[in-house]
Order: sequence, then structure tokens, then C-alpha cells
Amino acid sequence: MSASQKEQLKQRMRSDQIFSIFQENPHYSFTAEEFLEKLGENSQIDSNELLKEFKKLSGAGKIRVIIDKDNPLRYQSVPSELWTQFTGLKEEHYKIHSLIEKSGNTGIWRRDIKKQSGIPEKLITSFLSDLESRQLIKSIQSIHESRHKLYILYDLVPSSEVTGGVWYQEGHFNTQLVDQLIQYTQNLIKGSPGILESELVQKIMSSSVSTIRISSEEARSVIKAVLNTGKAIKIGGTLRPGPSQSAVCPISTIPCSKCPLAMSCEPSGAICPKDCPYMMKMTELF
Repeated sequence: MSASQKEQLKQRMRSDQIFSIFQENPHYSFTAEEFLEKLGENSQIDSNELLKEFKKLSGAGKIRVIIDKDNPLRYQSVPSELWTQFTGLKEEHYKIHSLIEKSGNTGIWRRDIKKQSGIPEKLITSFLSDLESRQLIKSIQSIHESRHKLYILYDLVPSSEVTGGVWYQEGHFNTQLVDQLIQYTQNLIKGSPGILESELVQKIMSSSVSTIRISSEEARSVIKAVLNTGKAIKIGGTLRPGPSQSAVCPISTIPCSKCPLAMSCEPSGAICPKDCPYMMKMTELF
């Protein structure tokens, strides 16, 4: 074996050793200094050689770079099924990806990405587009500011505090869905001599009224809205059709009594009377 072949073999073994450590610690992110300690005192790899190996691995998408302006660079293993998405990413990509990852399921505004990354506006558009096309991040709409997008990691479910949960669609209160669920629930109660609340919750959750999964908590809020209309009564854990009413007090027609979000509604909150479509309908009558 020639000297050059020996050197190539040595480099390959060194690369394999480094990569194997990442694979053995898939959820841990290393600084270069921590990685050298992991290699041990007998290792003949110095910091410059290590950074070259890191560059090769990140270029191949096998490890990713985590960038935090207040901390040293960290490096972490990438699952094999994501190697293609991470292959060839630049430092700017990693800066943006790290900021979005740090924001969790509440997301980060584009303006904050620009401010914190220091990347020019024109370039941010391109880098965000690259990350979205690789399915590493995605954009979502916020009920707080529907004109602008928030960005989160692709595989995260956005917080209901941001999206409004099932009651909102593309940043707008889904009046039609709420009305349909209330009517559906009223019909279930009306068509039975009595139905257990737990059974009713399951029927609402499994109904075809909504294409979006409804949680048990959301189903209970619909039931509460129906009870507030007076068209159903609750005795113990059973719901029955309410008594017919010959006269209705005008106060009871205020939409808040039927709204499943009434407990979360407040003047300065994400859900507030100012933007309520039910209140708007009521004011049109006066």
C-alpha cells in the first residue's frame, strides 16, 4: 500500500469515527470543544481537522449546524431520511433554521428573523423559500396579525394560541363551523330521550361536521353553548331536550351566551368582542 493510500485510509477511518459518535448520540448537539473531549486524549485529530470533517458532514446533510449568536456553534446528527433536505445548506440557512427552531410551536415573525439573523431582506426571501421547499419549515397564519406569516419547523403542530385552534380557519373565526356543530349537537339531544354527556362528547368528536379533529375539551365547549341556548338541560351527567319557551328575554339573545369561546374572550385578548362576527350580526339588527 502506497503512502497516499495509507493516508486516504487514515482519513476515512477518522471520518467514520467522527460520524459514528454523532450516530451514537442522535439527540445531543456538540460544540467542537465538547467533541474533542469525546474523542479523548489519544485522538490525533486537532480542532482544525475536526472542523473540516464537520464541514464535509454538514455539506452531505449528515449533521446540521445550530447557530445561536450568544453561544458557540453546535453540531447535531441528522436522521438519514432527512439527509437530502439538509444537503448543501449554507450558513444563512442554518441561522434562519436555528431561529425558527428556537421559537417552538408559537413561531417567529419574518421581521424578527431579519433582525436577529442580520441577513438582508432580499436574501431572507430566498433562504426561507429554500427551507420551505425542502420541507424543513412551514409558514402559518396567526389570528393576532393575519397579514403576516409566522414560521415554525415543518413537523410541528402550531400552538392554538397562535392559530385559534379548530374555531379559526386561515386566521378568521369560523362562524359556520360553530353554528353547524351547535345545530348538530342540538339535533342529537332532541332525537334522544336522554344522552350521557360522555357519549355526546364522543359523537361530536367523531362527527363529519368538521374535517379538523375536535378535542374533548372543544366538544364540551359546544355542549356548554347548547345548554346556554336553553334548548337542552343537564341532569347529572345526562342531557335532555330543554323545555319550549313561549317568550325569550332579549338579554338571552346576546351571542355571548351561545359562544363556545366566551370564557376565553376578553377586550385585549386574541379572542375579543371587537372582532366577534356574532356581535357584528347583532349590531346590524339595531
